[in-house]
Amino acid sequence: MIQLQQFYDNLQEFVKSQLSLHTDIEIDLSVSKIGSAGALALGTALANCKKLQNLNLQIQQNKIGTDGALALSYALERFTNLQSLIINIRDNQISYEGVSAICSALANCNNLLYLALDLQNSQMGKDGASDLGKCLIACNKISTLIMNLNYTQFGDEGITVLGTAMGNCTNLSSLNLSLSNNKIGDSGVSVLSSCLTNCIHISKLELYLQQNTYF
Repeated sequence: MIQLQQFYDNLQEFVKSQLSLHTDIEIDLSVSKIGSAGALALGTALANCKKLQNLNLQIQQNKIGTDGALALSYALERFTNLQSLIINIRDNQISYEGVSAICSALANCNNLLYLALDLQNSQMGKDGASDLGKCLIACNKISTLIMNLNYTQFGDEGITVLGTAMGNCTNLSSLNLSLSNNKIGDSGVSVLSSCLTNCIHISKLELYLQQNTYF
């Protein structure tokens, strides 16, 4: 019997649901003021969803901070059977430590075919870009990749390591990449374009590079 996608917009309702039975869920807690404590409760509950294959998690603008990101990473690293992940944690005051933990956790999700990751306004920097690159190398089955990395401060050095990693994602068929306001210059754009030539199966490509040094 195929289970239909379950939708939750209330944290307590999700926490009290039959967690072990979920295979396909959407959780929308956008702008819900859950904070780090709510993220901890969410992460603890998600870690019990052992059969999960598809997850859409919208928790942007909740001030979960680094502690909240660490709590979510605890759950994400257990999703080894996950095939589709949409995770929006933008505008949550997440430091590099939190970004690194999320990326390390995602590297364990190596059966992913579809990944949409929104880290806008997180303190990623060049080291965070490197961690994300390692994640992409580990998740080399991904065919559709959507990433919003606007305002994450990684510059040319960061886009170089990230571009190199994406160049190894040879199964990519669709790529949507937002990189606005990251101080990316000519050299960074050149490396990115060169690396993407290795993704020979891409049939759909969208790049957003507004307000960078290149322009």
